[in-house]
Amino acid sequence: MRNVLLLMLVFSAQYAVSAEQVSPAIVNGNNAYISSYPYMASLYYDRREDYGYYGNYCGATILDAKHVMTAAHCVQDNYYNKYTTVVLQLEREGDFNSAQKIPAKSFYYRDDYRDGSYYLWENDIAIIELEYAMEGVPSSQFVPLPVSGDDTNYRVNGAKFQAVGHGNTKSNYDSSDHLLQVALDYVDQVTCTAFASVKGGHICTKGDYNSTSGLHGAICQGDSGGPLLWFDGSKYRQIGIASFGPSVCGNPSVSVHGVFTEVLDYVPWINSVLAGNETPKYSVDGSTTGGVVPKSEPEAEATSDTSSEAGGVSLLAMMLLLIAACWRQQATLQGRQKIFVR
Repeated sequence: MRNVLLLMLVFSAQYAVSAEQVSPAIVNGNNAYISSYPYMASLYYDRREDYGYYGNYCGATILDAKHVMTAAHCVQDNYYNKYTTVVLQLEREGDFNSAQKIPAKSFYYRDDYRDGSYYLWENDIAIIELEYAMEGVPSSQFVPLPVSGDDTNYRVNGAKFQAVGHGNTKSNYDSSDHLLQVALDYVDQVTCTAFASVKGGHICTKGDYNSTSGLHGAICQGDSGGPLLWFDGSKYRQIGIASFGPSVCGNPSVSVHGVFTEVLDYVPWINSVLAGNETPKYSVDGSTTGGVVPKSEPEAEATSDTSSEAGGVSLLAMMLLLIAACWRQQATLQGRQKIFVR
């Protein structure tokens, strides 16, 4: 594999990123609105009840009233999974308290998922079943999936996409709590493979260059699990799931600024999960079927929330965060998590 440092698109705590890790968010983006993307959801690590803090770590999309879709690399830590809350249709992170929130119940990903940069996160797709059905979200707001033959229209030079997420606005930095969107272009398979030996099952993208930021439009840390959307002439369909990208988000020296799992390849598996025909890899009630081994509590980078809902950072909460950081030196999640203290 080429000597390319990959960065996971995870909304989670900041770690030292090695060549075996990856991470992205939205660079050069504009504000996006839930009225345009009603199927957006966010995954939160939620310890409000015991420690008084919470933080978002990945994006997701609404499949039906009890399921959301994300990236498999977002659900490879059962400690996170145990405390995962799915927040629906969150436009501003400061609106967390008023948003509809449902605890995660079960986590599904494929037996052939391969974790890590050596495998380029092969089959990086997961579905989370909610503890109970969401309210006030009609089926018209579920994310449309691609249908057979769509790839002949979006896998062409000149194809235009939208990526949406709450991720960083540049590497390791976030200047906005608003949902963002960015226009991306299709990158042909030859260029995609040259970037990082990417094969079928992934869609590569690039964004326009911005002379002010010195960066291309791109996904960045925190956008993992979020959608790549393609307009089929009548509606947007989710054709990709944010998976990985270059270590410097929007890096002008590389030809690819984001790599997405191609959803079309997995529609039969998605339908099988929704029909109840698949067994979860992990359930919050403690059952597991050979998924990842639970780990100690994740390390977190503490950032006080300036919104009225968050309040100040208490000494006790800061101590707990520092202790958690010490526990987590061997953690495997990468990227950036925003931690808010209640």
